[in-house]
Amino acid sequence: MAKQGKAFLEGELLQECFPEISDRLFQDFRNKSEFISAIKELQLSRNIVMRRIKMSEDVAHQLYNDFNNCACFSLQLDESTDIRDAAQVIVFVRMVFHDWSIKEEVLGMITLKGREA
Repeated sequence: MAKQGKAFLEGELLQECFPEISDRLFQDFRNKSEFISAIKELQLSRNIVMRRIKMSEDVAHQLYNDFNNCACFSLQLDESTDIRDAAQVIVFVRMVFHDWSIKEEVLGMITLKGREA
């Protein structure tokens, strides 16, 4: 919502609409009821959405600072599949600082489009 410049009130609208489309959206999932109940429990009020956006910006800022202050870093890629058998790659970073302390973070997850033959 923030990236698109949408009002934070749209989170509440999504929470009202999502149960209506959940049956169709998750029809092939084995644990569909778990997804639907988790979505119903999401807190999407205007204030909570705003706080989550600020928290994610802070986490990104901290990670940027860690990259600038580390002595060296390494990347690790881990491939797995989700419940629909789609391949995903998770990217981890491990940073070593000048005082020899180590920090490991998840940078992101990429869903791969193709399938192996």
